[in-house]
Amino acid sequence: MKGQYQIINEILIFAVGIVLVGVFLLTFQSLQNSVGDLSTKDQLETVSNYIASGIVKAYSIGNSELRLEIPEKIGNDIYRIYANENLTLFASGYNYTKELFNIGKNYNITGGTLSSAKYIKIIVNTTNILLTR
Repeated sequence: MKGQYQIINEILIFAVGIVLVGVFLLTFQSLQNSVGDLSTKDQLETVSNYIASGIVKAYSIGNSELRLEIPEKIGNDIYRIYANENLTLFASGYNYTKELFNIGKNYNITGGTLSSAKYIKIIVNTTNILLTR
């Protein structure tokens, strides 16, 4: 009887250890996912603010062309930049829209590109603001 008790005791201790390892792995995986989501949203907002400030700068100069270097990827994925009345960035299940303030109502804001180009060109003429590669 003593031999069987020790084997069962060791098996139960091993099983409890396996359960604890599983709980820790699930907890850290969940934490990693939530931090990754928060990081992606924060990076989208930062890039959007950077591009919006470039648009405002080019607008304030007048007839001009401005080339900005942008990150190729956010969260290991390329993202899409689209402009109309607002600036919108799309990345793997997320999007961020930035309202373009200080832009006259007489301008048509259009264009877009993928981040894989690594650069975005902002062209301002008398009536249009165009975002392109």
